Amino acid sequence: MMKSAGRTAIFACLAILVMIGSLGCASSSPNRTQSLNQDSEYRKIMERQKAEMAAEKKISQKIPELNAEGYEKQGDQHFSRGNSDLAFIQYHKALELDPRNLRVRFKMGHLYLEKGMKDEAKKEFQEIILADPTYAPAYEGLGRSYFQSGEFPEAEKNFLKALQLNPSLWQAFNYLGVLYDRQGKYDVAISQYQKAISVQPEFGLLYNNLGVSLLLKGENDKAVAAFTGAVKLQASNSKVYNNMAIGLFKLERYPEALEAFKKAGDEATAYYNLGCLYMAGGRTKEAVESFEKAVEMKPGFYVQAHQKMKKAREALSSPDAAPRLHSGTSVSKQDP
Repeated sequence: MMKSAGRTAIFACLAILVMIGSLGCASSSPNRTQSLNQDSEYRKIMERQKAEMAAEKKISQKIPELNAEGYEKQGDQHFSRGNSDLAFIQYHKALELDPRNLRVRFKMGHLYLEKGMKDEAKKEFQEIILADPTYAPAYEGLGRSYFQSGEFPEAEKNFLKALQLNPSLWQAFNYLGVLYDRQGKYDVAISQYQKAISVQPEFGLLYNNLGVSLLLKGENDKAVAAFTGAVKLQASNSKVYNNMAIGLFKLERYPEALEAFKKAGDEATAYYNLGCLYMAGGRTKEAVESFEKAVEMKPGFYVQAHQKMKKAREALSSPDAAPRLHSGTSVSKQDP
């Protein structure tokens, strides 16, 4: 049995993308500059919307106003259609009429999170907690705000508090799993994902996250089983297929790994990823063959494949040279 690539080699090829599952929230995070620019732009948009709301109020003085509940319902309708900006306007109007409505304030906090406006989200959730220290979802929202800010100890504290008040908040379990994975506490992370699954068994991305933790712990059979569960629930997710391919590779089920990589992308990419894993495991001959196939299929696109193939051939001609190459594949955790 081939000795599997070490954990260091695997981490070199991981770009941990967390499926943090929630009311919305995608895991691929932009770079810091882009994030700051977006944050600034959203603030400008919301300030402009507030000004428009004031002008609109003067123009429509003769039109009967909705009550707070009516504005909230309109906000919910806009949100369900994916129009968060219009939802924000309606929720803002509802809060103007009833500032103590914690339910609407929570929805505002979530919208701020969706826009990446972490500080504004924190303020909303903190206001809720001040008014009602038993409002469990607010602690979860505050935890997510701290998580987005990279303040992980504070995030953990708030997720734990949320679960203490309401053990059915599966997203808090999922976030805790991500936090513990970051710390290398795979057993604890696995336990968190399992608890999340017990509450939300039909959410496939939780099985993916569980699989990644099992993979990092070295329990490859269980990891592949978890990825299989994720595929059954979200068969079109390329990241899950990618993760499954890595698990199958570590079990030396190479043809199956290649097929899983193909489902994650195109055939050329599949051979390229397979070559990366072969290189990370020191199997330079197989790596060269895989890179050659990738380049043959996409000669202009795979400059990187050419470079890795060259290094692989050099390693073949110099048996004493132990390759230490970073793989281009990634085990992906995902966010809700």
